[in-house]
Amino acid sequence: MKKMIFLVLVLALALPSAALAATSTSYVEKLYFEDYKSKVKEVKSAQNNLAKNVCPEVNVLNKEIKTLSSKLNDLKKQKASKAAQEKAKSSLDAKKKALNTAKKECAAQVQEFKVASNATLKEIATQKAALIQYIKTHLDGKDKVKENDFNTKVYLDLNEINRSFEYILEMMNAQ
Repeated sequence: MKKMIFLVLVLALALPSAALAATSTSYVEKLYFEDYKSKVKEVKSAQNNLAKNVCPEVNVLNKEIKTLSSKLNDLKKQKASKAAQEKAKSSLDAKKKALNTAKKECAAQVQEFKVASNATLKEIATQKAALIQYIKTHLDGKDKVKENDFNTKVYLDLNEINRSFEYILEMMNAQ
């Protein structure tokens, strides 16, 4: 029994634990993708604010409807002529129809941008997963890639991921 304990202790001390442990995904993410989550949050935030950028006419129409509605209410309070009230009401109804049309068009445009940006986010996630696997394989010593080639590939792939994020944000903010 004493020999068995001694043997286990010798093995524990003789074999470094790093040689037995594989490189973890969280370690690679911390080391190479420290700002990935913040960029995804930035894209999601831009998606939420997309309607403001894509459809400024909706806000303009909302303001016009509010002013026309208050004018109509003032006319009713002042007991203005029926013709004046009907004219104000018809212009208010026309603006409401225009607003509904603008909202439908806006919703369609926003949906298109969200679908495109989500597709790009999925592509980025796929690139990231492949790069993490490549890094883990290299750090575990399971490949024959030279250090210079490894650094070049990682640098190029990380730049490609960053360019994809910049593309999404430019696409959504340019509208």
